[in-house]
Amino acid sequence: MKTLINNEMKQRNISFDIMKGICIILVIVDHCGGTALYVGDGKMWSMLEHLFLAVFFFVSGYFYKDYSCFVELVVKKANKLVFPFLLFSIITVLTNLLFEDIRISFVEIMKHIIGVMFVWPNYLWFLKTLFLSIVIFYVINNFPINRICKCICTFTVGFVAYYFKEIYPLEGNIYSDIYNNVIVALIVQPFICCAYIFRIIFTKQLELRNYVILFIISLVVWSLSSFGGVFLVIAQVQNNIMLFYISSFAAILCLFSFCSIINLCIPLERINFIVSYYGKYSLIVYGIHITLIRFFLLYINPYICLLCVLSVMPVMIWVFKRLFPAFVAQRDLLIYEKGRVKVDFGAFSLKNR
Repeated sequence: MKTLINNEMKQRNISFDIMKGICIILVIVDHCGGTALYVGDGKMWSMLEHLFLAVFFFVSGYFYKDYSCFVELVVKKANKLVFPFLLFSIITVLTNLLFEDIRISFVEIMKHIIGVMFVWPNYLWFLKTLFLSIVIFYVINNFPINRICKCICTFTVGFVAYYFKEIYPLEGNIYSDIYNNVIVALIVQPFICCAYIFRIIFTKQLELRNYVILFIISLVVWSLSSFGGVFLVIAQVQNNIMLFYISSFAAILCLFSFCSIINLCIPLERINFIVSYYGKYSLIVYGIHITLIRFFLLYINPYICLLCVLSVMPVMIWVFKRLFPAFVAQRDLLIYEKGRVKVDFGAFSLKNR
């Protein structure tokens, strides 16, 4: 296992991998029940809920690339998000067939597939929402306005979407899941836009003392502004939308400065850090963790379940990379070249993996 991780973590920005790794572990903790951190009045868990999903939208914005056209964007994000969504939808359906009392017939299975993909709220909402959010940001980013106006535009979009959902909740409707996905994709635009601009403006690494100051200030702001839960799966925050943004941005800066401090004190490229490995393959971890949780919870309590899921995850990462590289964003199935879209059938080959 040590050799496996060593080989995978070469030539990589480990700081962002650790940010994603920490947050994907928190997602697993949350889906195991969040019992390990939900103590007292739940203040600590409330703080963390403002962090672990916002980070993934922020990182997506940080690594956002300018695309030559809309078709190229769709092709790239299909490889990164749509195909994984299809794979994990199938796995979810198979898991439901195994753990739930579902009549096995072609019609029932097709209804179940459609329900999992488009109707029923489930953990796959994040992949749909991330895809939509990138598409929306592509439109906003191509407006002929300066960066400040783009930031103002994304915050305006977020506020309008939030209050629109408050006025028209559309609960219990067959389209409510897609509706919530669109609302959240609009609400998270500030994270994507600010991260994108942050990467362009701040190209130099700060000194250690500056990161320490940033960590302390952001931690204080994060602690004071995080109230109530965050339920983005149904486009709802118990905090008001302004405090949600303040708390989430403070949480992101706190985690970013924390990882930067570690990176300056102990170069992360020189250590074997399993958390960064989870972060690099957070898509696979996210896609398979629910199935593992449902299996382990049949036999053990949530605490041991969490440890078991984290323990077997490196093996699952290797298996999915090996068997389904085109469906876990390890190889591109669709290629966009010179205005044409091609299918790389070699992405299905077991050779050269």
